[in-house]
Amino acid sequence: MSQYMTTSEEDAKVYLPRFRILYAAIGITALLVISRLWYLQIIQGTELRQFSEKNRVKETKLAAPRGLFLDRENRVLVDNLPGFDTSISPQYATKLNETAEQMADVVGMESKKIVEEVKRSRRRDGPFRPVKIKDNLSLDEV
Repeated sequence: MSQYMTTSEEDAKVYLPRFRILYAAIGITALLVISRLWYLQIIQGTELRQFSEKNRVKETKLAAPRGLFLDRENRVLVDNLPGFDTSISPQYATKLNETAEQMADVVGMESKKIVEEVKRSRRRDGPFRPVKIKDNLSLDEV
């Protein structure tokens, strides 16, 4: 044989240590990925699922176009009146007690009741659903 030609056995023997290192790196990487997936799914699965369930629903209200109800002589039976509500989004209420105290003065409610309502709703519905504090505010309260 020529000095420039080698057989595949000789090539395999030369590269065998490199292949072992490559196989070990692939095996360690696969082991790390599988162990991380196992940790997230088995160990933290229930906690992450709860976060996911709370995070998936975000309520957005859209104003529905309403018309007047008229009788056959075009007299108004039912009219549209503006209605205002006050609400708190728990995810943005970082200083809940201070916010409740300021809101209590304007709305005419106890601040303790506002804080309790927000905390109860946060446990029940999660932090993303706004908590309605009072319906049909007067123009002075608005």
